[in-house]
Amino acid sequence: MSSAAPVRAVVIDDDRFAHAQVEAHLLRHRGTVQMVGRCESGEEGIRTIRAEKPDLVFLDVQMPGIDGFGLLDKLDHRGFGVIFITSFEKYAIRAIRYSALDFRLKPYTALDFDAAIARFIAQ
Repeated sequence: MSSAAPVRAVVIDDDRFAHAQVEAHLLRHRGTVQMVGRCESGEEGIRTIRAEKPDLVFLDVQMPGIDGFGLLDKLDHRGFGVIFITSFEKYAIRAIRYSALDFRLKPYTALDFDAAIARFIAQ
């Protein structure tokens, strides 16, 4: 994928530490993945997805207002992969029903993150 345009990614999570963790991992994928949006709420995420048209979204489940699943429900078109990042294992089955590419429990390792990115690129 070196000659292709970078994967455009958006991070949607109300936890600033989670943003920092994803950003740190994405730095290791510079040239392959480019972060084009960082959102702290579902509402902001919807606006950013519509404006940026990302290829990949890192999405928390529990957020104030619209949660991650509600965000996906409000979009007319979903032309991007979703990697859920959450602290709650109980959402795994629901994430599968939403066609999640991956489901990572916080805290996750660099190897977990790299595996999720590799899975997206391979699809």
